[in-house]
Amino acid sequence: MNIALCDDCRENILLYTDLLSSICGKHRIELKIDPYLSGKELLFELEDPQRQPDLIYLDIDMPGMDGIETANRLRAGGIESEIIFLTSSRTASVILRAFDVDAFHYVVKDDTPRERFEQIFLRAHEKCGKKKRETLIFSCAGESRKVFVRDIHYFEAQGHCINVYYRDLSFGFYSTFGKIENMLASQGFIRTHRSYIVAVEKIAQFNAGLKQIVLLNGALVPVGRAYMKAVRAVCTL
Repeated sequence: MNIALCDDCRENILLYTDLLSSICGKHRIELKIDPYLSGKELLFELEDPQRQPDLIYLDIDMPGMDGIETANRLRAGGIESEIIFLTSSRTASVILRAFDVDAFHYVVKDDTPRERFEQIFLRAHEKCGKKKRETLIFSCAGESRKVFVRDIHYFEAQGHCINVYYRDLSFGFYSTFGKIENMLASQGFIRTHRSYIVAVEKIAQFNAGLKQIVLLNGALVPVGRAYMKAVRAVCTL
């Protein structure tokens, strides 16, 4: 799990790093923490949404640009990471402002028991895992696309480039078909050809004679001989 930890106090950075490391060790969660001492520093690092972490711990009470303003700028820049605010205040107005930026939760410094901190973190970890399963991010030549898995019709390999077709759009990126196949095998996708991977729920018709599939969006996808049996099986369920 990738976490950005932003607090202007180095002692707090060390405190929460140790606490998160202990919790993740206990629950066998792989952890990477990147520390930041200001909102400006965090914003600079996350100018590219492709680099966004899973979770951001963000101090509200920072000099200059506070945590709320930092969070607003992050959201405006396309950062969709879960945010847990760190604050010394229980004031209702502060808490309400925090949730205006779709924060996941908040932690009151020096007043949140370890057990409560751990509960909040584990809930955030679960939500981050769910989001990862629901969306994919593809990048090529400095451009990134975030695509909902449910919107994908199929993937097509063209040489070293892979095209993903989703909604009425497409995007080309570099990867391997084996990697894509393994990543989506448990999410309702099937290899139909050495150059095609298809979302099963997007199949409208299977024509064994023509060795092709018709998708709901009208696209025609070939079915290779080696994949015929597997395709026939999912189309007759």
